[in-house]
Amino acid sequence: MIHRHGMDERTAFEVEAALIDAYPGFTNIAGGAGSNDYGAMHAREIVSRYSAEPGAFIARRWLEATAENFPGRDPVPGRFGFEGEVAPDDIKKLYVRKRVPDEYRKYGAANPITVTRLRRARPRSRPRQSPRRAAR
Repeated sequence: MIHRHGMDERTAFEVEAALIDAYPGFTNIAGGAGSNDYGAMHAREIVSRYSAEPGAFIARRWLEATAENFPGRDPVPGRFGFEGEVAPDDIKKLYVRKRVPDEYRKYGAANPITVTRLRRARPRSRPRQSPRRAAR
C-alpha cells in the first residue's frame, strides 16, 4: 500500500518512521528514522521530554481554523480553535489529569482533549409540602 508519494527524502523518512510507529509489527531492517527520538510516546513521556505541562483553558472566542485566524498554521476545514486564557488553579484541579466522564466520550475515542459546554446548575427551589404535611 502506498500512503504518500512525491516527497523529498527527509519527509519520506519522517513518514516511514510514523508508519512504523503506528502499525505494530510493521518494520524494516533499520527501523524508522528518528523513531527513538520522535516516535510514539505516552503523554507522560512527552511532558517529561519537552517540559510541557498539561493545562485547562477558558475559551473566550471560537474561530474557524483558517490561516487568517491562526497565522503560521495550515487551514483545516471544519475545525475550530479558540482565543482564551489559562484557567485559574481551582478550575485546573477539576479537569487536568482527570478522566473524561463516559457521558462525554464516544466509544473508541482516544483524543485527550475534550470540549464541552457546561450548564450552570440552577438553584434548587424548596420542595413544596403537601397540605397534609404542612398541617402536622
